Amino acid sequence: MKSYPLLSILLKIKKKFPSRQDNTFVFTNIFTIFKNLKYLNFGPFLNWSQEISFIFTPPTFISSNLVKLHLSVVNFLDCLYLLDGRFNKPHTFYVHISSIGFQDIKIDNKDKLPNLRCFSLHCDSIINNFELLIIYRMLNLQKLELNVNISMITTIIDGNYLKTNILNHMIQLDKFTFNIHSWFGLRN
Repeated sequence: MKSYPLLSILLKIKKKFPSRQDNTFVFTNIFTIFKNLKYLNFGPFLNWSQEISFIFTPPTFISSNLVKLHLSVVNFLDCLYLLDGRFNKPHTFYVHISSIGFQDIKIDNKDKLPNLRCFSLHCDSIINNFELLIIYRMLNLQKLELNVNISMITTIIDGNYLKTNILNHMIQLDKFTFNIHSWFGLRN
């Protein structure tokens, strides 16, 4: 009897209130156990009870096969950890971030993500400085989804801003879906 490697997992944790540590432990061990995993959907996309976080324990796993990932993380730093090169073939990355909350920890990875074709970012909290550096690393994006609240100091986000700061940098982009709430404070 021939055995086939497990290529795809859709994980739903039934525990009513799992801890983030439990979720993170399960998430990281998936890559240890299933080395050929290509697709991982870590629970309902917008479900806070299945968030993961690497704030106390930076991730140590690596996956050379994963091409598609759906998950919810606690903050932007967790997202940066996942885009630091530990997945060398990511094709599609859907991430929901509960808060931006930058910590003192810096991840200075500016390596390009040439294999990434689809990136979807949903964030519940207000971003104080819309940092486009993460998007500029995604040279070959064909599909981009942004659902964010952005607080700007000197300008508002309009069509010209999107064209100049996003569209002009992504020549492969076929589809750009956005729901951007631009907050602009007036000072006397």
